[in-house]
Amino acid sequence: MVIRDCTPEDYTEVLTLNSRSTPMVNEISLQELEDLAKMSNYFRIVVDKQEIIGVLLVLPPKQPYASLNYQWFDSRYQNFCYIDRVFIRAEYIGKGIGKQLYQDLLAHQIINDSIKYLCCEVNIKPMNKPSLLFHHKLGFESVGERDSTQDKKVSLLLKKITADKEI
Repeated sequence: MVIRDCTPEDYTEVLTLNSRSTPMVNEISLQELEDLAKMSNYFRIVVDKQEIIGVLLVLPPKQPYASLNYQWFDSRYQNFCYIDRVFIRAEYIGKGIGKQLYQDLLAHQIINDSIKYLCCEVNIKPMNKPSLLFHHKLGFESVGERDSTQDKKVSLLLKKITADKEI
């Protein structure tokens, strides 16, 4: 397995894996993925046997991103990285891939002394219990809840980055 930067050549496979991960993550178009990639300060994938098995896309503050969840954090925090999407191929869930991506994120150059928080949201309607448990195990705490649509509700999670930058 290798963690590497996502390239435009990977986008079709990323979108396929994204679609397989719904409703835990929302569907996006190729144009939306390209726009997110331009705004991101971390967009890396895990590849095993020439297949993408994990994706992590992170945004810095003050981006022109229309996501109400992103805007919620951006209006309250200054020094954060927003985890817009993290998903793992189903047969690899529970094998430490997500944790490896988060460790890679913390080791990456964007996590410097000015970044104080990692932020994300996890669906609680419909319930994404594996993701909620995963994030709580890594030290994320709920700092709010938000109805995102009539059928969806999210828990807004935050993790303070410590000096050792460990997950």
